[in-house]
Amino acid sequence: SGVCPQILTRTWQATNACGLSASCSQTVTVVDTNPPVTLCSGVNLVPNGNFEYHTACPSSGGQISLAAPWFAATDGTCEYFHSCASISAVSTPTNSVGNQVPLSGQGYSGILVYGTNVSGPTSSYREYIEVPLLSPLVAGQAYRVSFYVSRAENYAQAIAEIGAHFSSGPVISNGYDGVLNLVPQVVNPSTNLLLSTTGWMLVQGTF
Repeated sequence: SGVCPQILTRTWQATNACGLSASCSQTVTVVDTNPPVTLCSGVNLVPNGNFEYHTACPSSGGQISLAAPWFAATDGTCEYFHSCASISAVSTPTNSVGNQVPLSGQGYSGILVYGTNVSGPTSSYREYIEVPLLSPLVAGQAYRVSFYVSRAENYAQAIAEIGAHFSSGPVISNGYDGVLNLVPQVVNPSTNLLLSTTGWMLVQGTF
């Protein structure tokens, strides 16, 4: 009807085999708090891209799901760091892996992008964060992808080939914390080693 909030009244009536009946009315108030999403050229389709929104402040490691709708694709313990944290290990800017001021807002995520699994020297450990887009991608349309990374001071190694993979549905691998057999549509060049611990480095591409 275009009127918000919308109030609906329903009447329920029950009649038994003897013809006796009873009725009651129920009033339902529908409140819409979600603004419409406009899909113009250049719109950001990634929700909570700066990890600022959270359902609760982090209190331990492995709590990326607090920054909804982000979640971990595998059993890897993806971190959520925010200044409202109840312990310093997952706070910002200083936390258990180093010191970095958020690019915007007060939060960011932390993932271990390469490691040797405890199950054996040839078994690699990975952490992946994942989020559903605000709208499905359109075939034939070009998209620009960009995100920022910073190497944690408390880790001596650096990598180059970190990227983003887009799928038609969620990628969920419970009980597994190894390498996912996925090819990213956008990836940082292998010749561009991501070394900086003092600033945020841009990873971007189009597909």
